[in-house]
Formats: sequence, C-alpha cells, structure tokens
Amino acid sequence: MMEWEDGKVRCWWANPKNEKYLRYHDEEWGVPVYDDRKLFEMLVLEGFQAGLSWECVLNKRADFKKAFDDFDLEKVCEYDQERLEKLQENPKIIRNKRKIQAAVGNAKIFRDIQREFQSFSNYLWHWTDGKVIYETGVSRSELSDRISKDLKKRGMKFVGTTIIYAYLQAVGVIYSHEKGCFLEYLWRTENMNVKDFKWIREPKDYTVTNDRVEIITQPGTDLWQRTYYHFRNDNAPVLQMETEEKFFSFVVKTDFTESYHRFDQCGVVMYLDSENWLKGSVEYENDKFQHLGSVVTNKGYSDWATTEISTDIKTMWYRFSRREDDYCIECSTDGIRFKQMRICHMSEGAGKIKFGIYACSPEDSSFKAVFTDMKLMECQWKAHNGQRPDGA
Repeated sequence: MMEWEDGKVRCWWANPKNEKYLRYHDEEWGVPVYDDRKLFEMLVLEGFQAGLSWECVLNKRADFKKAFDDFDLEKVCEYDQERLEKLQENPKIIRNKRKIQAAVGNAKIFRDIQREFQSFSNYLWHWTDGKVIYETGVSRSELSDRISKDLKKRGMKFVGTTIIYAYLQAVGVIYSHEKGCFLEYLWRTENMNVKDFKWIREPKDYTVTNDRVEIITQPGTDLWQRTYYHFRNDNAPVLQMETEEKFFSFVVKTDFTESYHRFDQCGVVMYLDSENWLKGSVEYENDKFQHLGSVVTNKGYSDWATTEISTDIKTMWYRFSRREDDYCIECSTDGIRFKQMRICHMSEGAGKIKFGIYACSPEDSSFKAVFTDMKLMECQWKAHNGQRPDGA
C-alpha cells in the first residue's frame, strides 16, 4: 500500500506513473458490469492478456476498440479470414494469431450464450446469484474453475481459470481491492451488513435488520469501572464488528426518543474487554437537560467528560474514528456537521479491535434505543500537519 499525492491509498499494483492505470483502478476495476458489450470487451482483452501484463493490454485498449469495431458483437462474429489477417498485421494491437482467432471464435459462443440466457450478463451473474464476492490474495478459485470449465465445454479458448478469475475481478463479480485501499472502504460501506455484527451480552429484547437495530434496555445495565463512583458495572449489551484496519471511520445515528429516566443512554462503543473500552452517548438526566459525553476506560479506570444539552434533542449522530491506537469520537445533530467530543489513546487498542453500538439503563428503567444509518468509510479524522500519512 502507498499513499498517492492526492492523499488516497490504492492497491499495490496501481502504477502511479500511468494515468490510464490510475483511472482504470479508480473508475473501472471491480465495478459490477451488466452491459453485454462491456462484458464482451473485457473478455476479449483478458484473453489477449494471457502471458502478458494487464498494463500492456490497457495501454493498447483504444487501438483494440478501433480494431474490433468498438467490440460490436455482431460485427466481430462476421469477421472472415481476410479480416483476421488484417488484425494480425495491425502493429497497434497484440498480433498473436491464436488469440485473434480465439477472440472471433469466442464472440460466436458469447452470442450463443446470450440467446440461451437472454443476455451474457444473466449467464455470468447466475453463478453467484447476483452477489458480489469479496476476495483478495488469490489468482483462481472454485468459482473461476467452474466458469472456466463451462466456457471451455462450450468451445471458448483462452478462458483458463486464471484468466477467468482476472475477468471476474475486472467486471466486479469478485471485488478484490485490498484492505487499506480507499475503494475497499467504499465497498465495505455499501455492503456492511449489521447482521454480521456479534453480540457481547445479547439483550432479551431486540430487533436487527440490514439497516436498523432496536434494543430494549434492561434495568441495572451499565458500563463503568471504579473511578469516582467506586463501583464496577459491566453488563450492558454491546453489538460489534471486528477489524484490524488501522485507519477508518464508523458513523451511526441514534434515536432515544423513549428515554426518560436518569442515566438512560445509547451510543457508539469500542469494547475490547471489561477493563478497556470507549463509549460516547447522550445520557438522560432530568426534564431540563441531559448529558452528551464520553467515557474512556484504560486498564480498569474510567474517565468521563460531558456537557449539558437540551432534552429537546432526541437523536444524535456519532462518528467513531481510528488512527492506529488513537481514537476520536465526534457528534452531530444532522449527520453532516460533526463536532469533536473526545480524542484519546487506548492502551490495548493497537491491534485487532471490536466496535459498534450499545444501550443501557443503569437504574430501574427501560427504553427503546434505535440505531440506523450505519456506515464505514475512509478515516475522516485526518492527520494533523506534520504527522506521517495513513499507513506510512
């Protein structure tokens, strides 16, 4: 991974000296494709890549498009021997006789598949039931093996499992932007599933859907360790996901309209263990004000910081950000303008962490806490001037 001049981190293979490669990485690679013309183009180009670098093919892409009639399938299917020989004489493309013959032969089979499945897109995406697979670090898979075997059976050439795997990556069936790449963050943002979060102390009454979590708090539940109050309480329900990412932000909207009793609270949390955690929330106090605050707990001692806000406020957005073992919690009433609540260092927060949401009622009360609009994104807590960049 490397950070470029524009401040973005990209996959290791993106050549910073090649503008075409940059645009391809940022705008095309891994984007799901459903257009048959584009699917045909990429299949032809991946076939020509065999034994060569993708950068080599990409540099000749415009010439390939011109030579193959902008990848018009019907026109390519009608190429005769004279046209094949003309392609073999074209110095601007890869003049490999077998690959050129395969491109034309594959076009006819591509058309047959279209007729069978109504589109080649239908054929391709049926292998995953329309789902995108996230996978990195390999050059073939069981999926590419099966598709390659089927295409070969139908008569296609230059469709070995490695070529097909690269093709699936190119057209977004397999998403392979590496962890740390800014596009991997975007993918996780769009594909984050709350159902993948795990409970610590699962509550008795709750609802979890793809875009909403509701928790009915139980009386006497809380997170606190020792400081000032001289008690320890470690029984609040926490719903979290796990990550080793060093730089990211997590946003969530909380709704505590039904909160009415002292100390009722719900918000964002990073719970590592009973003696090391961080939380930010609005805590009800009385009918005149409530506390907007955060608690940082390192090695079994909790540090609390709050400010009074109006009881008219019944929703609050939080943005939890990580920069290695330093953390930031921000809040917002509209989800647009965020204000800093707390910056802290977590003594046990340098490696794999868990973060998410929580809700509790420390006294004899109960309320419904609602969480929506959960998103993962690039770290919005930027390095200060003079600080080394992310991942450096």
